[in-house]
Amino acid sequence: MRNPPIVRLFFCALSIAFLAGCTTTHNIHGFRGKGKSATFDVAFMDAWESAKEAGNMMGLDIKEENLDAKYIVFGKRVSLMSYGEVVGVYVTPVSDGKARVEVVSKPKVRTNIFAPNWEDKYLESLTSLIHARQR
Repeated sequence: MRNPPIVRLFFCALSIAFLAGCTTTHNIHGFRGKGKSATFDVAFMDAWESAKEAGNMMGLDIKEENLDAKYIVFGKRVSLMSYGEVVGVYVTPVSDGKARVEVVSKPKVRTNIFAPNWEDKYLESLTSLIHARQR
């Protein structure tokens, strides 16, 4: 038995809405400037290396990194509570010996209300890591 046209139309519209609401490593940059940030008393390269290590310590996988554009994109795989997340980390030199780190966390599927927001957790981990390195 074939599905009535209205049912097929509904599932087609649902699929389009689902796919249109996805966050990828490419469109995470559109949220730059809308995340949480902190400024650290460390040189840019120290902040950059610490930013990569903090993500790895949290179980995030580096999906893309660009030192020239000063960003790292992490991804989190599908879990019991989430379809995964994309985390953009933007490291900017502020002055000699200071760097600003902004974190933007978005679920891969925007309709996923259970996806964790990594912004606060990431900045806490990064702060701890930088303080431990300064000792």
